[in-house]
Amino acid sequence: MINLGEVIPESEKEHFKGKGPLPEDWYKDATFLSNKEEEPSPYRLMFDFMIGGMMDGMEGAMTQMGGAGIMGKMMGMFTKAPPLSILIETKHPKRGREHVRIRLTPFAIYDGPPEVGSNIEPDIIMRLDYYTFVRMLTGEMSFLDPMCDGLATIDGNMGAMMEFEGMFELFGTMLGGGDEMGDLSGMSMSNLLGGKSK
Repeated sequence: MINLGEVIPESEKEHFKGKGPLPEDWYKDATFLSNKEEEPSPYRLMFDFMIGGMMDGMEGAMTQMGGAGIMGKMMGMFTKAPPLSILIETKHPKRGREHVRIRLTPFAIYDGPPEVGSNIEPDIIMRLDYYTFVRMLTGEMSFLDPMCDGLATIDGNMGAMMEFEGMFELFGTMLGGGDEMGDLSGMSMSNLLGGKSK
């Protein structure tokens, strides 16, 4: 096989390097996190995002974004989606590899990878840097940005990946994103960390 090199415009090279770590105490100001004592594991991040962040965002969704309409879309997603499972593997600069599993219908969040011999096989395995994962949850990046930018690798069913992408965009909208479904352009890290967007 012949490697013909990369075709990346000079102006785009920085875009594909990733943004690196967040400020050391970023989690202390994160409004959706329940534990401010230590940097959370991917499991804790996901749990607090779904419980703290999503539930807090429901009131705003009901009052500002069409009320029952967006709630209906969310309920429809959980009741009509196939039983999909995603394993997210993050690499933390100090703690190494960590895992969280998410399942749709019925919805569940599990700490760690499937146990050896359990015959549990995720539909999708997503591998990425820990801080890229945090940026996805805070809306600084969309769910697909890490893949498009070469910051994440995906193994498995891409159709299943789109189901999860839709779920994250819906929650991002509920938590303060754009008015249109799937538009996360108005959401920034400062929204969820207690600051004000520019």
